[in-house]
Amino acid sequence: MKIRQLIPAKLTDLLDKVRRRIAYVPAVSDTVSAMKDLGIDLKEEKKGNK
Repeated sequence: MKIRQLIPAKLTDLLDKVRRRIAYVPAVSDTVSAMKDLGIDLKEEKKGNK
């Protein structure tokens, strides 16, 4: 029997979400810093009703 079959699906899903979040954050941080180095402004535009 494989180990994956012994682990409940909910626990597997939780571990997958944590793994993806950890892997995603550094990639975004690197992308943002690279864009700032190129001079691209990443400020959020606010749309207000006047």
